Amino acid sequence: MDKIVCIGDSLTEGYGIHKAECWVTLLEKELKIPIVNEGISGDTSTGILSRCPNALAKHQPSILFIMGGTNDLVLNIQNEYIFSNLLAMTKQARHLGVKFIIGIPTPFYTINSTFEDRVFFNGGQLQQRILQFQESLKILLEEKDIPFIDFSKNMPPSLFLADGLHPNAQGHLKMMELVKEKLVHLNFLIQ
Repeated sequence: MDKIVCIGDSLTEGYGIHKAECWVTLLEKELKIPIVNEGISGDTSTGILSRCPNALAKHQPSILFIMGGTNDLVLNIQNEYIFSNLLAMTKQARHLGVKFIIGIPTPFYTINSTFEDRVFFNGGQLQQRILQFQESLKILLEEKDIPFIDFSKNMPPSLFLADGLHPNAQGHLKMMELVKEKLVHLNFLIQ
């Protein structure tokens, strides 16, 4: 039977919403297979990478979902460093015969965010960094033929909390639908 480990940051953990509304929990309920949420709010790609070997050994999944980088961008870490960490996790999974998929992080909408959020997240600078990161990551993954889910598309501001960065319950439902659709499309699931 399939088992999925989802490793990442707040976009995986489900920051700001009830656990039952998180896309990972919704996906587990929808697919009726074990899915482990290894998301930690505030984590960087370095932290996610450092946790990955233990998560793979402990849970022995058939599929690894990886998403990170937004917190790195808040800290002004260069894309190449983030890419290196993400690719290192795919190598760990490949070495163990685990299928993997990378999530392209969601957008950041300064239009809905409060002044405090815009200041904390560096407003338009972070928005531009995320846009550039999303596009560069997609190009890299396409070049390397690595499967990915693009959460940067079809996620309007109405699907986000007031901070403009984290999806709300409806956003998580949309994310779950995108993940399910991609897993089926890739024929990753044993039915």
